[in-house]
Amino acid sequence: MRDDEAFETLPAGRAERNAWSLNKILVPANMVTMTSIVDATRIIALRAQYRERNAEPPSFTAMVIKAAALMMTRHPHANRAIIGPPLFRRLIQFKNTDISVAIETNLPHLPGLAFTAPIRNASTKALTA
Repeated sequence: MRDDEAFETLPAGRAERNAWSLNKILVPANMVTMTSIVDATRIIALRAQYRERNAEPPSFTAMVIKAAALMMTRHPHANRAIIGPPLFRRLIQFKNTDISVAIETNLPHLPGLAFTAPIRNASTKALTA
């Protein structure tokens, strides 16, 4: 899929565009992080099934990525973004479930540097290699 086919611009009314220009939440300095406690019993059981078959179990990270990608496939409105400068913002609907994962590296001259590794179409990837 070409880059220009990876998303579509959704129509946005005047009221939505005005709200975006007034909404300070869209400023990156105001981002919020949410932490949640979940029951991982089924994930741990799935990993145990892999071990019983003498197979390498999928990592917790792989399972979270797969779950997020499947959620975006089932609920496409969660796979949208508002992008552009203040007076020219657009609502974009992504067609792929691409997910980036931040990986912190410990390089001698660049401590704490994080790289993002994009995973293209994560909903179609297998849990293990």
